[in-house]
Amino acid sequence: MEFSFSIGRSKRSQVSDVKNPEPWFLSAMGGDASGVTVNYKTALSYSAWWRGVTLISSLIGSLPFGIQEIKANGKFAAKDHPQNILIAKRSNSYMTSQQFRTVMEMSRLNRGNGYALIKRNESSGFAEELQFLDPSKVEPFLSDGKKYFRISGRANVVEDMNMIHIMGPSINGVKGLNMIEYHRETIGLGLQAKNFQNKFYKQGGFMKGFLKVAGKLADGKPKELSEDFDKNWSGPENMFKTPVLQSGAEYIRVSLPQRDAQTMEQARFSIEDVARILGVPAHKLMENVQTSYSSQEQENMQFVQDNLRVRAKEWEAEYDYKILLYNPRYETRMNLEGLLRADTRTRMEKYRVMWNSGSINADQIREFEGMNPRDNDEGKKYYEPMNMISEEARELEQKQKEKDLKNG
Repeated sequence: MEFSFSIGRSKRSQVSDVKNPEPWFLSAMGGDASGVTVNYKTALSYSAWWRGVTLISSLIGSLPFGIQEIKANGKFAAKDHPQNILIAKRSNSYMTSQQFRTVMEMSRLNRGNGYALIKRNESSGFAEELQFLDPSKVEPFLSDGKKYFRISGRANVVEDMNMIHIMGPSINGVKGLNMIEYHRETIGLGLQAKNFQNKFYKQGGFMKGFLKVAGKLADGKPKELSEDFDKNWSGPENMFKTPVLQSGAEYIRVSLPQRDAQTMEQARFSIEDVARILGVPAHKLMENVQTSYSSQEQENMQFVQDNLRVRAKEWEAEYDYKILLYNPRYETRMNLEGLLRADTRTRMEKYRVMWNSGSINADQIREFEGMNPRDNDEGKKYYEPMNMISEEARELEQKQKEKDLKNG
C-alpha cells in the first residue's frame, strides 16, 4: 500500500502494514456485568460522564492558544505569523479554533483518540486547514519504526507528519485506549442506577410484590388477576389511587423501597468513580460534597495543574512539531493563567510583592487583569527598594569609598 505525504512537494513510498491489536484483556472482557449496554453514545446519556467530558473539552477549547516568538529578552506573541490564524482563530472552513479543540478533546475522552488531517499548501508546506476525522474510521499503525494512519475509504495512508493525533492514555504509544471500554462497568452501574430511578418513578414509586389469596384458583385466573391489578393500580397514572382487594386477597411487597436498596448511595459512588477516572473534582460534576470554599479552590487549582496542564502540553507538542515544523524561533502556547488565578486578595498580594521586588511593572499587572496599559511610560518602569542593591553595585560602592578615603 502507498501513502502520499507532502510538505512542499509530494512523495510516495511503499509501506508494510504492522497492526496494533487491542490488548487481549480488553477483548476478553465480554459482556457488561452491570446488565447495561455501554458505548460512547449511552455513556454520554449518563449525566456525570456528560458533565465531566464536556467540562474538560470546553475548557481546553476556550483557552487562549497562539504562537510565541522566542527572543533573547523573552517570549512575545507572534500574531503576524502566517500560521497563527489557523491555531488561534479558525481551524477549518466550518470550525473555529475553539470548536475544533473542543471536538478533538471530546473524541479523545470518549474514543481514546482525536484525529485531524492536515491539509498543506503544496508549494510552501504550510498547514492551511485541519479536518476532523471520525476516530472509528482511522487506524494508526507502525511500519519500519514510523507511524502511519489508514483512513477508511481512502486508498493512500497518511504519514504521521500530516495528521494531528491527540492521543489518550496508551500502552503502545501508537493508539490511545478507549476509556469508556476500560471503565464500562463503572459507567454501566451509573446508568443502571439512573434507569432504576426512572422505572421507579414511572411506576409511581410502586414496587412489585405478589397477591395472596385463600384457596386454589381456577386455571388462568392467577394471570387474569395479575394483569388486572397491574392495569388498574400500577403506573404513574394510578399512583394516588387506593387499591381495593376482594375475596380476602392480600398484597405482599417483596421488593425493597428505593432508599432501602441504597440506589442513591450507589449513584453517588458512581459519580465519585467517574470523577476519579476523568481526574475532575467531584464538586465539578455537581455532586453535593461537603467541602469548604478554600478546599474547593485548592481542588480547582489541582485540577488545572494535574489535568488541564498535561493536556495543554500535549497540544503544544503536537502543534510545534507538525504545524510549526520545530522552528527554533517559534513555539505554541496554550495559556492557563486565567484558570490559575486565585481570589482578588491573593492576586493583589502577589502583584504587590513582585512589583516591590522589581520583577514586574504596572503595565504588566494591568495586562494580567485584562486592562489596557497606562497612557504614559510610567507603567513600563521597574521600581526597587532603596535598601536593596546588587552584589556588583555593593562592590563598586565599597571601592569608591576606599578611593575617596585614599584621596582625602
